[in-house]
Formats: sequence, C-alpha cells, structure tokens
Amino acid sequence: MLSRLGVRSNLKLKNLALAVCEGFFYYIYVMRNVIYILLLFVSSQFVKAQSDFGNKHYDKAMEIIGFVNVCEWENNNSLKEIRLGLLETDSLLISQLKRFESMSENYGRPIKFIYFKNLEDLFYTEALFVNKKVYPEYVINSKTKNTLVIADNSMDFNNAMISMTMVGRKVNFVINEVNLSRANLKLPAYLKISASKVITEFLENSYDLYSNRSANDKLKSATSEKNPIISFTNKEVNDIRNAITEQTNKLVDENRMFMEIESKFNSQSKKVEIQKSVLLLQENEITKQQKNLAEQKNKIDEQLLSILTQEQKLKLQEQKLELTIQQNKIQEADLEIAKKEVTIQLSKINTQKAVLLNQQKDIDEQNKKLISQLGQINSQKTILYLAAFLVLIIAVALFIAYRGNKNKQRANALLSRQKVEIEHQRELVEEKQKEILDSINYAKRIQYSLLASDKLLNDNLPKHFLFFKPKDVVSGDFYWGASTGSATNKKFILVTADSTGHGVPGAIMSMLNISCLNESINADKLTQPADILNATRKKIIEHLLNDGSAEGGKDGMDCSLVSFDFENKKLIYAAANNPVWIIRDKTFIALAADRMPIGKHDKDSIPFTQHEFDLQLGDMIYTLTDGFPDQFGGPRGKKFMYKQLENLLISISHESMEIQKQKLENVFENWKGDLEQVDDVCVIGVRI
Repeated sequence: MLSRLGVRSNLKLKNLALAVCEGFFYYIYVMRNVIYILLLFVSSQFVKAQSDFGNKHYDKAMEIIGFVNVCEWENNNSLKEIRLGLLETDSLLISQLKRFESMSENYGRPIKFIYFKNLEDLFYTEALFVNKKVYPEYVINSKTKNTLVIADNSMDFNNAMISMTMVGRKVNFVINEVNLSRANLKLPAYLKISASKVITEFLENSYDLYSNRSANDKLKSATSEKNPIISFTNKEVNDIRNAITEQTNKLVDENRMFMEIESKFNSQSKKVEIQKSVLLLQENEITKQQKNLAEQKNKIDEQLLSILTQEQKLKLQEQKLELTIQQNKIQEADLEIAKKEVTIQLSKINTQKAVLLNQQKDIDEQNKKLISQLGQINSQKTILYLAAFLVLIIAVALFIAYRGNKNKQRANALLSRQKVEIEHQRELVEEKQKEILDSINYAKRIQYSLLASDKLLNDNLPKHFLFFKPKDVVSGDFYWGASTGSATNKKFILVTADSTGHGVPGAIMSMLNISCLNESINADKLTQPADILNATRKKIIEHLLNDGSAEGGKDGMDCSLVSFDFENKKLIYAAANNPVWIIRDKTFIALAADRMPIGKHDKDSIPFTQHEFDLQLGDMIYTLTDGFPDQFGGPRGKKFMYKQLENLLISISHESMEIQKQKLENVFENWKGDLEQVDDVCVIGVRI
C-alpha cells in the first residue's frame, strides 16, 4: 500500500513537472508572438505618425513594382507581361498602382494589375499582393504555389515569399527562401542582403529546439496518448531547465539582433536616400555639362563653317583682285599707247607749226615782193587778188592749228579719266586688303581661344616657358593641354603639334586637330598617350576622307603628347615625328618618336608606341616643332639645324624660365636677320 502511494506521489510530481515545463514552453512561445505583434504595432504606429511627411502609398507601390521587376520565373524569357494580382481594399494604394500600370514599361516589363474581391475569385497570376490585415485567412495553395506572394501587415512568414511592413516611408521585408525554392522563383542577391531577415527553413513549434535528446524524447512521449505518465530524473529536469534558459536567452538575443538589424536598415535607408539625392545632383550636373559640350561643339562647328566660308570669300576676293590688277595693267598699257599717240600728234603739230612758220616767212617775203610789185604795178585788181590769196593762206594755217589744239584737249581729258579710274581701283584694292586682314585677325582670335590658356599652364606647370612665334597672323603650330586622372593622382597632358601647312590653311587644320584631341580625351575618356594618338588619327582620317583630293586626305599633324605624373615623378608619352628632349645635369637625353604622322599614311594601321620615363627634381623637359631648326639665316644663309639647338638648350638649361625664353628669342632673331621666317616656331620648356 505504501509502495503504491509512493509510486503515485512520484507520478504526480513527474506530471506536475511535465505540466510546468509545458506551461513554460507555451509561455515562451506566446511571449515570442507577443513581441512580434508589439513590433508590428510599433512599426504601424510609426508609419501612421510619418504619413504626414510623405506619401507612404507611393513608396509601398514603388517597392511592390520593384519586387516584381527583379523576380525571375521558370519561363522568364518568354514572359511578355507580368500579371500582378491584388487582394487589397486600400483605395489610395490601388490608385498609386494604377498610375504605375501605364508607366510600367519604363521600369521593366509591362505589368497588368488584376483585382480580386475575395479568396474564391483567385486564379494563377505571376505575382500576388495580399494585405494580411484584410485577408488573414489567406494561405499558399495550388492556385498560387508558383506565384510570387508579397504579404503586407503579416508576421506569418510561412505563407508568403516576401513579407513586408512599412515604417514611416521605409519598407522592412523578410524573404522566405524555402517558399521561393518550392515555387522555382529567384530573387537577386543584393535584395537578400537588404532584407531584414532571410528564412532558410520552415518555421514551426517543435520540441527539437532543445539539445538534450533524452529529455526531448520523454517530453514527446509525455504528450502522446500512448505513454501519458513519464518519470524524470533530477539530471533530466536540470537539462530541461537549462534548455529552457538557453532558448530564452536565444530568443532575447534574436530580439536584440532583430532590433539592431532594423536600426541598421533604417540608417542604411537614410544613407541610400542621401546617395540617391547626390546621384540625382550628379546626373543633373553631367546633363548640364553634356549640353554645354554639345553647345560648344556646335559653336566650334559654326566657327569652322564661318572660317571656311570666309576662306572661300577670300579666294573669290583674291580672284577679283587679280582680275582688277590685270584690268589695271591693260588700262595702263592703253594709257601708255594713248600717251604715245598724243606725243606723236604733238610732234606732228610742232612740225606743222614749223611748216607754218616757214610758210609765214615765205608769205612775208612774198608780201614784200608783192608790195614791191604793187609799187611797180598800179593796177588795183592785181592787189585785190593778192590780198585774197593771202587771207586764204592764213585761214588754212589757223584751221590746222585749231585742229591740233582740239586733239591735244581730247588726249588730256582721256588721261584725266584714266587717272581717276586708276585711283578708284587702288582704293578698291586697299579696301579688299583691309577686309582680308580683318578676317585673318578674327581667325587668329578664334584659334588662340582653342589653345591652352596661360591659367591652365600656370596651374599645372608652375615652372615653364613658351616660345611661340607664328610665321603669319595665324599658325599651323599649336600647343594644347588637359587635366586627367583622379583628385589623389592628378595628371596633366601637354600636346605640342605642327599641323600640315601654315597660315590660314594650317590654322584651320590645327582647329580640326584640337577638336579631335579634345574628343578623344574628354568624350572618349582616354588617358593613355598612345591610345589618344591612335583615336585622334582615326578621327582625322575620317574627317578628311572626302576632302576632294586624289589621295583622300593625307593631311594631319606631327606632334608629341606628354602625360606628367607629378605624384609618382613619371613621364608617359607617345610622339609622331616630333622629338621630346630631357636635359639632366647638362646631360642631353633624346626620347624616341615614331616615324609616322597623325593622319593618312602608309603606316596608319600601326599603333603608336607608348613610353615611360622616370623623372628627377631639376630635370628640364623640352617639346618643340621643326620651325626653329629649319630656319635659314646666319652668315651663310643656312638652316639652324637640330644639333645646334641641342647645344643651345644644354647651355641655357640651368637658367630660369624667363631667361631661357629670352635667349631663345634673341638667338632666333639674330640668326634670321633680314631673311623671311620660313615656318611657325613653337618651343616649350618645363622644369620638374
């Protein structure tokens, strides 16, 4: 009897312990659900409080569209449109989604929205949005097993692929990887990283939470109908107590981690919003810069067209001027002939005057004879006849003199008219010459605006000099620069070039070359010298392909392109015919250049070679064109030559930039003397 009572008391204690354990486990489960519910309540209140600061329905609609656009189905490639079912009664959210339906093609594939009034109306759609607050009884079934289910206001993560909640204007969401895998759906990795949580196993209340397998088995047996009475040892009770404590701590840690993840997500969302605004500002700035570049390009094209038009006008004016000069020459020849005719006529008049004088003398003598005869002859009739004859002779003489005077007056009038015409032609020539000079000076202003400015050179090359002396008003030689690289590793590109020709044709060619260089660096974003020269050569050949010449545009330029890396003290360059010289401690170093121009050539398919050279403090780098060494002069009228220029630069390399430039100018002028300058001259020196 006592033994039975002992057994019964032990059974009651064990049943009591089991009931306490079950009650504690149930308490933990209930508390976990309460915590989730509280979190949802707090987030919903936060959303409600934040609704006055922005349109949360717009943000929620954007997130729903975003989830649908990034999802991949089994038949993803054959989907022409995505059907999105809606189990929702919020009219504001539905109106926002309607707005996106017409614009969905701009965000990805077209989306067609289908509205369901109740669960019985459901049929298969590629995606389904469910408001679990309105339809809490919804579960994944055969109609929606391959559907991307997006649940709102739900802590039931097992019946959705994505469970979302709004906190203010921020969306927190949980991804159920198990349901995605069952439905053969895929979401991108970055979306999983942004999720508050990714569920990789099915959530259920299981006794498998505890580590002690023996106590586990007994608890399972205790809850089954087959073995309602189970005894526990003290060790097993302690194990159960420890398991309960461990699970409680885990729940507390999970809640803490959830709160930390939520705070991190909120902070990351703020950062993303800030980055979005920064990106929008940068995009607007880039758009403005692109518009400015397009406007500048249009202006340059208009200026080039204007220059070409002016050049054609100049050619027409030159042709008219040549015709005018030829006409003047013809008129001068006619004038000379007229002068000779007048001289001949004057000589004839003088001869006739002499004849008349002789005749007058003869007449005088005859008069004397007549008078003597009259004295002898008393007949009046004879005297009258003689007098009439004398009058007739005088009249003939006067008529001859009057005719000669009229011819002389006509010759003088012709000379006066021709003189006035010559003065008029000279004024026209001077006026045309002034118009030509004004056009060339305007072209000079345009060309100089495209060259590297003094500010650009001074900002990037603090110690440098520039000796630039065009042969004519405008030049085929040019110098140009551009800043490349990042803020921490800034680089500067310097171009020294000699375009085909000089004067107006050379200037027009130089502007085309500068435009192609600018496009290769700023538009194509090329930074390596060899790549820049290769791209520029291709552009020049394409521009001049249809220039009307038999060769198909063999113009271009010789140039050296140098990239200064001052941070690492390196010089990276590529050169086409033009040399790059370095003088270090009176030692002359010549850097090799490719023996081909930038333009159409037998070697235009061969890429340019890129070189790299280590610099030291105090190094002098010189880039130049062939104008200085090719200048004729000196006592024998010969070329200056490259060797003499090398020796000159070595002798002045230790001087300051101003002194070097002055000495180069003096040597050039003294060598040229009274001879004509044969080509444009450009020499640039840079000290490291």
